[in-house]
Amino acid sequence: MTLKEALSNELNAKIPNLTIHNIEISTPQNLPLDYQNFSLKSVQILNLRPLGAKARANFIDSKNKTRTILFGFELDASISVFIATRDIKRAQTINKMDFTQENVSIEKYQPDLLFDEPLGLISKASIKKGELLKERVFTRAKDVKKGDVLVLEMSDGGVFLEFSGVACEDGDINQSIEIKANNARYKARILSKNRAIIE
Repeated sequence: MTLKEALSNELNAKIPNLTIHNIEISTPQNLPLDYQNFSLKSVQILNLRPLGAKARANFIDSKNKTRTILFGFELDASISVFIATRDIKRAQTINKMDFTQENVSIEKYQPDLLFDEPLGLISKASIKKGELLKERVFTRAKDVKKGDVLVLEMSDGGVFLEFSGVACEDGDINQSIEIKANNARYKARILSKNRAIIE
């Protein structure tokens, strides 16, 4: 595998939705004379600055020793991201009208960009129209919300009971929450969006 191919593979593994148009690798100064005989082991990206991205290549030399060479490269690429199509308020549930997917230059890449469709997520902060959507400003809706009515399952001395209760707090499937039923409070594990079992 060539250095360019290894770098391309590493970039694609690190950055979702990446389309590489071209990679220009700068030849490092002071390369060892027997460099052509080295066997490439791995490549790590150190930074992706637009005017001077850097990476480290690890090689095995002719004496079976590991050699590291730092090199710069220029990357012409684009990434598919989600962009707000209108202002989004804090605590708003995201729908199809709130975002679009577009290709932008790799220069706009940030590690916390959202690469999965945000449909149904809840915003934790206000987002302006045209902003790239980031993971840290969203949270996922809970499977059960405070006030939801659930069917409670309970086993008492070999007798199986089912009755309705109201969630006293938010929770996700397999999480235990407090549920109020028949003027009593129970700790129950959520089985689905509308069922829980008293433990």
